[in-house]
Order: sequence, then structure tokens, then C-alpha cells
Amino acid sequence: MTLSFPKMIPRWGRFLLFCVLVGGIAVPVHAQREAPRASQDWGAAVQLYEQQLYPDAASALAAFRDAHPTHAAAPQSLYLEAQSALARGDDANTRRLLGRLQREYPSHPRAQAAKLRLAQYYADQGAPERAKTQLRAIISDPHSDEEGARALYLFARTEQKQDNLDAALVRFEQVHRRYPNADLAPAALYAQGATHVQQQQYDRATAAFEQLGNQYPNSAFAQNLGTILGEVYYRLERYEAAADEIQRRLPDLTGSARTRALFVLGETYNQLGKPEAARPQYQSILDEAPNSSYAPLAQYGLAWQYYQSEQYERAAAAFEKARSTDAPTAARATYYEAVSRALLGEHEQALQLYQRVLDVADDDRLRAEARYEVGLLRYQREQYEAAAEALRPLTEGNASEDRSGDAHYWLGNAYLATDQFDRALEAYAQSQKLSGAGSASVQIEARFQKAWTLYQNGRYAEAAPDFRSLAEQHPDTDRGQDALFWGADAFYQQEQYDRARTLLQQYLNTAPQGTRRARGQYALAWTHFKERQFERAARRFRQFLSSYEASSTAVPYRQDAQLRLADCYFALKRYEDAISAYQQAGRDGTEYALYQGGRALYFADRPDAALDRLGRLVEQFPDSPWRPDAWYRIGDIHFQQQRYDEAQAAFRTLIDAYPDHSQTPRAQYALGDTYYNAGAMEDAVTAYRTVLETYPDSPS
Repeated sequence: MTLSFPKMIPRWGRFLLFCVLVGGIAVPVHAQREAPRASQDWGAAVQLYEQQLYPDAASALAAFRDAHPTHAAAPQSLYLEAQSALARGDDANTRRLLGRLQREYPSHPRAQAAKLRLAQYYADQGAPERAKTQLRAIISDPHSDEEGARALYLFARTEQKQDNLDAALVRFEQVHRRYPNADLAPAALYAQGATHVQQQQYDRATAAFEQLGNQYPNSAFAQNLGTILGEVYYRLERYEAAADEIQRRLPDLTGSARTRALFVLGETYNQLGKPEAARPQYQSILDEAPNSSYAPLAQYGLAWQYYQSEQYERAAAAFEKARSTDAPTAARATYYEAVSRALLGEHEQALQLYQRVLDVADDDRLRAEARYEVGLLRYQREQYEAAAEALRPLTEGNASEDRSGDAHYWLGNAYLATDQFDRALEAYAQSQKLSGAGSASVQIEARFQKAWTLYQNGRYAEAAPDFRSLAEQHPDTDRGQDALFWGADAFYQQEQYDRARTLLQQYLNTAPQGTRRARGQYALAWTHFKERQFERAARRFRQFLSSYEASSTAVPYRQDAQLRLADCYFALKRYEDAISAYQQAGRDGTEYALYQGGRALYFADRPDAALDRLGRLVEQFPDSPWRPDAWYRIGDIHFQQQRYDEAQAAFRTLIDAYPDHSQTPRAQYALGDTYYNAGAMEDAVTAYRTVLETYPDSPS
């Protein structure tokens, strides 16, 4: 898995809330930081909120306050619960909770922030008048200059959304006039100029931008006036308009302004998904300004385009150049060179590059990604212990949760591959618990692998309910279908055939195709066969075979199903049907089919045909486990036909070749019978005495 391509436009600060032309950016409010983990309950609730599991977070936060009403974090929990309600679109609870925060904790810093948040909420919900009423109260008595500036700025934005541009301009002007040192002051000046542009009041727009450059020369807004409108469009994600505007201005630009414009244009095409248009812009920077601060970023952008186009060899070479610089993107370039090398099959070089990321990168998330990729690469190369060593740090202590669920899953796979079943189960269980850390597909896979590990370890009673639970909760997934089948098989292994049949029928009702359907039909037939319900088993085996009768491709289980159908007929004493079914067995089933076919012919009173089948078995399959019994039946058929010499030869072969076989005492006794019937009494007595002396415990 790879990281997303970052927007790399430099020197734009945190206040790019100015993009007023389409009203896309909200007033900035200080982001909620993770509170200290004063208790396990508080930490768990905050974690749910940060993982964006808002319904669970709201419940946990409310429970925290109920359990700890005097805790220092109680006001914060109320604020976060309001934020959770807001994220869920729960209007009523948002208003109720924010109002309660202001009433119960009026001096709390979050109560002040709540006023702005409530105003923002009203604005977002299409209630501008209520928003402005709230904002007027803040503007008249702000808690701080920053709060006053923010309230004015949001007021201006609210007016702007109502197309009250003149009123908006008044409020923007008040921001930088009343609070010239506020962080939002340059943003307000910029928005004022952009609003004049929107009104086609170009002289006033120029005045606003000049004041911005003079009064706040070091602000991000002042430093980006060269292609200002194009970059405004870019920040508004109006990429087509941005490209048109920058291309229009590009011929008139020189020096650093041109270099920046080329870079923004390349980034714009990148966002539009037009790599062929982006590459020339990056290349122009490398050709025209190789020593500029934009050159390393352009090199990275060029490499990224090759990577996105799956030109991994070119991408690797370009990322190699990008990582040789001191640019902020050097570590990320190293990572993506490693990814590209791995995709090219250059695994050793990829591993070295991933290790370099681990050694030099400051970005914990990037380091976690590199470590994760090392683990996967080791696993793919069947270096399971090394894979586990790489993945374990992602599952321990304060490791990043971004990869924790996935890492636990692959760690479980590595343990499973080295027969560490208990450790594998623990890893899968942890992956399953980390519902917010991994993707849904990984969670499903982890649950399946946990059940599968139990199954492989012969712990069928534990595996069966896990499989069934997974199947019930995710019936429309491939693993959900697999869980139905293997859950049925786990019950089958416990000889709980009724429960196995129930799951198998559910499995077939999901309409699996190909080999999945075949195995379900086959397994269902076997449940009847194991309970000696031969009529039902025969019907199921016939249905299975008829479903694939016209198929020219190899069908799993077909051979065994054919033999089991014949066995059903044999058990039902339908010997002619059994003979026909055994004859249809393919080459892989010839040995067993000859043996059973010979027996069926014997019981069908077709001795000559039986001798032919059994004779072929003993000649063609000298190591067959059925060979001793075949020799006995050959001797018995000759005996019944009064061919005593042939019978004696068959019985002697069995006795000499298999002295310890269970049929040998019977053969020795039958040998005595042949002598007796042939009139050789002394030989008969010798044969009978041998039974008594050599096989005293035999019932023969």
C-alpha cells in the first residue's frame, strides 16, 4: 500500500481560508488536540473520536462523564461529544451539547471555541441569520484578539455566501483594521482583494493586494501574488481554471515567478490526472532553474508522474535523483524508489532503501509504511521469521495505529507459516480488535485466518462458531462464503452432520460459482455418506456429477464423487449400478475401481468378470493396499468354481507375500478346504493345523 501524493505548493501557510470565490473554506477554529490520557476510559473515548468512530465515541464520552463527573476532562468530553454529533449530522444534539457546554462551563476555553463552532454550524446548516446573531455577540465582546478576528472573518464569509459582497468587504476590512496583528489579518486582506476581483473592481483589488504586500511582506499570501488568481483557483480545487489562468500569465513571467508558475502548473495537471501535461512543466524547471528551491520538488513531481503511470523503471531512476537532495521530499522519494524497485523485482535493493528510510526519516508515518513494506516483502519471499521481526514493532507500544491492524494480520500470517499457532491466533485477534486501524477487508481476513488457524490445528469446536459468526456478519464477501463452507466442515469433523448440512445448504444458496459450488455440493453428499444414508448420498453425488457432465475443464472432486456414488450402490446391493459406476472412474481411480468393481462382479454372480478385474489389480498395482484381499477373493472364486489348483495358488501367494495381513488366517483355512475338497486329506490336516498353531487367536 502506498501513501497519497502530497500537495507540495510551498510557502502557503495554515490560513488558506481566503479562497472566497466559491465559498469552499470554513473559518479556522483551533483543532481539538488529544487530551492527556488521565484514565483508561478517557483514553479509549478519545481514541474512538480520533478514529472517526463517532457513534461509539459519543457513547464512550457520555459514559466517561457519567462515571467521572468531576474529572478535569469532563468539559472536554462534552465538547468532543458535540463534535461527534456534528460529524454525524445530528443537528439537535449538536446544539444541545454546545449550549450545555456554554452554560455549565462558561469560563472553559472550549466554551469560547464552542461559540465560534456553533456559529460555524449554523452557517453550514444554511441558517446564516442565526450564525450572524451568534457572531455579533462574540464580536461585541471577544475573548481575545484572535477570537475577534475569527468571528469577523466568519461573519464576512457568511455574508459572502449570501452574495452580500459589499457587507462581506466591510467585515474583511474590519479584521485587518481592528486586529492587525492577528493571524487572520493577511488572509482577510487577501480575501478582500479576491472579492474585488470577483466584483471586477480591479483597481480596488490591486490596492488590497499592494497593502497586503507592504503590511505583511512575509506572509504566505504576500509571497504568492505573482500568479495569484491561478493559485486561488488551485486552492479552490478549480484546477481547469487554474491551468487556464497560469498558462495565460506564464509568457509574461520570468525568473523565480516563472519557476513557481511552472511548478504550480505541474501540480495542477497532477491533480487533474494529466501526467503527460504535468511532466513538461517539471522538466522545464529542471532545465531552466536546476539550482532553484523548486528543482528538487519538480524532480519528485516528475518521478511521481512516472510512478502513477506504472513506468516503474523510470520512476525508480527519477526518485533516486530526488532523494539525493536535501529537499523535504528526500525521505519520501527514498520510500517510493524502494516501492518502485520492489515492483520491478529488485527486492534486495528495495530492502536497502526501506532500511534507509527507517534510518533517516523523521516522519513516523513514513517510517511505519517502510517497516510494513519490509515485512510484506520478507513474507512474500517466504522469509517468515524476518517478516515477523519487521512487523512486530508496528504492533507494540506506542506504534502508529495507521498500520497496526494490517501489521497484526500479516504478523499472524508469518506466525502461522512457522507453525506458531497460538501466537498467530493472538495476532489475528488483535487485528480484529483494531477496527479503526485497518481496512474492513483486512479485519475480515484476520477473523477468517484466526478461525482457519484453529481449524488447521484440529480445534474444530472453537473454529466452527468463529466461521459461522463471520459468515453471518459478512455474507456478501468471498471470505463470508468461505467461512460458511469451512464452518460446515468444522462441524463435519466433529460428526455433527446435521449442522454441517445446514451451513452447506446456506452456502449453496449464496450461488457460488465454479470450484466453490462444486465443493459445496460434494461436501453435502459426504454428510449423508458418513451417516450411511446411501440413497440420499447417491442422489447428491449424482446431482454433483450431472452438474459438470458437459464440462471440458477439470472439476475438483469429480473422481472421488464417481467412486463414492459407486460405493453407495455397492452398499445398497445395487451391484450392476455399482459395476457401471466403477467403470466410469478415471485413470486416477483405476486401482480402487478395479478392486471394488471386482467385488461387485463377485456379488453379482459374474465370477469370470470378477477374476478379470481382480487379476488386473494384482498385476498392475503390486503395492496396492487392496492386493491381499484381491488375492483372497481370486482364490475364493476359483474355489467356488471347483478349480482347486488355481485356488491353492492364489491362497499360497497371499500367505507367502502377506504373512501378517488380516486375511492370511482365512486364506490358510481356505487352503485347507481346497485340499479337503480335492481329496488331499493329509495336506488338508496340515493346513488346518497351521491355522491353529500359527494363528491361534483367529476366528477362522
